[in-house]
Formats: sequence, C-alpha cells, structure tokens
Amino acid sequence: MDVPTKAPDGPAIPWKDLLPDGGATVAALLVTEEALADGSDALVICLAQQPPWSDLPVVVLTAGGRRRGPEGRWALFAGLGNVTLLDRPLHAETLRSAVRAALRARARQHETRRHLEALRLAAETLEARVEERTRALVTEVAERTAAQEQLRQAQKMEALGQLAGGVAHDFNNSSAAVLAGITLLEKRYSTTLAAAGPGALRLLAGLRDGAERGAAVSRRLLAFSRLERLNASVLGPAELLGGLRDMLANALGPGIRVGIEAPPGLPVLQADQRQLETVLINLAINARDAMSPDGGEVTFGAAPEIVAEAGERHVAGLLPGKYVRLWVTDTGAGMDTATLARATEPFFTTKPQDRGTGLGLSMAHGFAAQSGGALSLKSKPGRGTTVTLWLPQARREADMATAPVAGSMLRALVVDDVLLTRRYLCHCLHQSGWEATEANGAEALALLDLGEPFHLLLVRHSMASGVDAFTLARAARARRPGLLAVLVAGPKVPADFASLATSKGLHTLTEPVSPVKLEELLASLRPWHVAASRNEAAD
Repeated sequence: MDVPTKAPDGPAIPWKDLLPDGGATVAALLVTEEALADGSDALVICLAQQPPWSDLPVVVLTAGGRRRGPEGRWALFAGLGNVTLLDRPLHAETLRSAVRAALRARARQHETRRHLEALRLAAETLEARVEERTRALVTEVAERTAAQEQLRQAQKMEALGQLAGGVAHDFNNSSAAVLAGITLLEKRYSTTLAAAGPGALRLLAGLRDGAERGAAVSRRLLAFSRLERLNASVLGPAELLGGLRDMLANALGPGIRVGIEAPPGLPVLQADQRQLETVLINLAINARDAMSPDGGEVTFGAAPEIVAEAGERHVAGLLPGKYVRLWVTDTGAGMDTATLARATEPFFTTKPQDRGTGLGLSMAHGFAAQSGGALSLKSKPGRGTTVTLWLPQARREADMATAPVAGSMLRALVVDDVLLTRRYLCHCLHQSGWEATEANGAEALALLDLGEPFHLLLVRHSMASGVDAFTLARAARARRPGLLAVLVAGPKVPADFASLATSKGLHTLTEPVSPVKLEELLASLRPWHVAASRNEAAD
C-alpha cells in the first residue's frame, strides 16, 4: 500500500487525484500525521464525496505530541471519519494488524454495496413489473368496458330491430292494401276519374305517393331489422362503383367531386345489387348534405381483406373469412362522439325535418349484417366521415363447378325428417322445372356417395333426428365441391343464422316456404348455371 508523504517544505498532496471518487475504489488509506499537516482540509473534502455505502478506513501514523497541541490534533483526526491512530514508533505487527482490520472493514462495505445494488435492482424490477401489470390491467379494463359497450349497443340495436321489424310488417301490409286499392280504383273507375277532373287525379296521385313513401320506409325498416328478402348475386366492385360514379356525378351537384379507388383485379363480392346500390347512394347523399356550400369530395373505394382468426375482429359481428371492403369517405363536417354513437339508430338524424328520415345508416347497418358482413363508422368534427362496409367475397368458381349444362334437367336433393314437408318442397321444385329427390338426414349422404348428379341441396336447418344442416352441407360439398346449398330456417334459428350461412357460401329461405319465394331464390341462382354452361361449352 502506498503511504502518501510530503517533505516539510514540499507541495501539498493532490488528494483529488489520489481519491477522485471519494475513495470508493480505494481499499484503505495509510497516511502519516506529517502528510496531513497542510492538506487535511482537501482530504476531508474528498472523503465527504464518498457514496452512501462507503466509509473509507484511514490509518494515521501519529507523531506523538511533537507537531500540534492536543485540541488541534483531535480536530484534525475527527474530520477524517473512520480513522485509526497508531503512535510511532510502533511494532511492524501492530501496523499489519491495523491494516488487516481496515481491509476487512472495507470488504464488508463492498459486500454491503453489492447487497444494496441487488436490492435496488430488485426494487426497479418490481416497479417495472407493477407498471407493466398496471398497464395490462388498464388495457384489460378498457377492453372489457369496450366489450360491454358493444354488447349493450348490440342488445339495444337488436331490441330496436325487433320493434322496427314488427312495425314494418304491419305498416307494409297497410301500405300494400292502400296501393292495391288505388290500383283497383284506377283500373275500374278510370272513366269516372277522368270525368271528375284533374283534381280527383291529383288527389289519387297524392294518395299513391304517400303509400309508396310508406312502403319505402317499411323496406328500410325491414332492412335494418334484417328481415327484408335479399337476392344475392355476384358483383364486380370496380364495375359497381364505376357505374355509381357516372350516375352520382350529376346527381350530387357541380360542387361535389366523386372519386373512385378500386384497383383492377379485385375479387368479386356476393350481395343484393339493388340493396347495395341503394346503400351507397344513400351514403353519397349523406356526404353531400354534410358538405359546406363550397362543395367537397366524396370517394368510393374497394379492396380485398381477410379476417384470419375469430379474435382478429375489425368490427363487432365480423366473422373470419374473405371479404371485399367498400368505403365511402367525404370531406364534410363530420360527427362528434355523441352523434356517432347513435348514427345507426333508426329515425335518428341531425338533418332538418324535411330533409331526411334517419333510416339511411340504419338500413346500411342491417343490410351489411344480413349479407354476412359488417359496417363501421369513423368521423371527427371538421375531418369528414368514413363509412366502411365489409361484404363476403363470392365463391363463384366453386359454385359453378356442379352447375348443369344449359338445357339439361336441374336436380335437387330435398332433406327433411318430416315426410309431408319434404313432399311439399319437392312439389314446389317440380313446379319450377326441377327434378327433386327426397331423403331424410341419414339417407342424404348415402345418395351423394352413390354419385347422383345433384345440383342443389335443399335442407331444413333443424331436424328431429338431430342432423345439423351446416354439418350436412359441409359433408355434401366435400363429396360434390361447389354444390349449391339452401338452408330452410324455422322461427327459432339463432340471430346470426343468415350471416353465418352467407359466410359459408350457403343460401337461406325462411318458413313458411311458398312456391313464389322458392322460385325467386332459384331465379337468383340461375345466372350461375348459365355462366357455368358457357364455361363448359368453351372447354
């Protein structure tokens, strides 16, 4: 160990250089009293800079009473802190013993330092874990709150849908009766009405206009409540949006610019064309009404999108599958949070009383859900609004696989455990020009295994034997890929039955099944048969 010394008339010892960190890296300090004569203050300052765990041992070889008086010496030594005094002359073993004790004490200090460092790291780790868990809890609470809000909103919309559906049915029947009466008056009493003058004709025209408006409101309510009949067909997004742009360019006014973002090669979608066009037109009109008098821009867009897992939900109600995402974006005034939360409720509107019924967005919401997709709204005041529709991609190639050649007999397999129901459905198919074979749930797959060339599977959703229609349809398609499948739904099907069936490429009919309803569905499927016939002819 080096012993700092200085000559009687030499320079002061550079304690800052010898103990730059307050002595934290020094094991012990052995110094003579003479070396402290003129530099003790600097040493005390250096020792005061020690970290909290450190108490550097200082062994001082005193000079007896020859250098200072007793009071000055004790004041000098007290300022050094952890000091051991050894009077000279001293035995070598005494010096070695004192130094060993100092080194042991210093080793204990370093051990304490390591323990303190470990405690500090443990405290930091614990704090980090607490912060991480707190963030996780905050996220979990937020997700739970959002899920509860989505459930509350879904329950509210379901209740509104049931109410709206019941009202719409009754109102639609009343409107139909009025329209039928007006038509009957026009046909039977046309001469009398003409003789009565233009006033009578204007009155009758006003009655017809009012009844038709009521019927239109009923249709929108039925769409919101997911009860309106949809005739799904295969649609090309780019062609659909291009046709709307040409129509809306003039209808929206000269100040509104209409843009299209639909790259070539988009997959086709499956939806009711008339209903989808009505939804998009309503969204464009809403966008126009939200614009300033100087005008603005409405953009229609389309892109493919895949929802891979059930947890990967873009919006509530959207199931895993392949979709075409359509959106309508405007540069209008936008909506605040409170307005956005109620935007899809029927009859809720911020427009003046004579400029809207408040059914446009509610109809769009119901249409998307009934089509097997979903709708979402994003909007901020002053930043415009974006309405996004997810609609299922059409599996056109698979559905065409078993379509018959033009002119050949169309064959259907009718599956139900109730004999009378089977025979009734077969009778309806015969009237539409189909050849029908009936079977119960257990017999259906056996017939398919025999290689029977069926083009259509018509199966009841719930059967007494416990055979599940979805499972049967999947097994039938495994044997005959592309087989058209129609599920007949009774009154006790789940709320998401139609959307689930559509997502699986299945069609639905609701009981009671009438020959007219069945014929309408078969007519909507016939374009696929024709297209398939052309493909087979080309091959």
